[in-house]
Amino acid sequence: MDAKVEREVGVEDADDIVEEDDERLRPLKCIPAAIKLSREDQEDANAEHTNDVRDAMAEVLKIMEEMEKRLMVKIDEVDSGWRHAFS
Repeated sequence: MDAKVEREVGVEDADDIVEEDDERLRPLKCIPAAIKLSREDQEDANAEHTNDVRDAMAEVLKIMEEMEKRLMVKIDEVDSGWRHAFS
């Protein structure tokens, strides 16, 4: 195996990698801070996250309902077109 592949990545190296890499790795830098949170802070963070997820799901539900309405309109248009064509 290549020596670069076998090399163990240290904490300093990981920080450098996260700083240099794209935004997908940003959550890795939050892990040590999250471990240090007190139980009360963790509960607050969980509640905030839950609220964010609930809000996002409500928005997704609104979008899905709007898409369903549009789809039903299209189905009605096609159905009336077929009825007109065969009547």
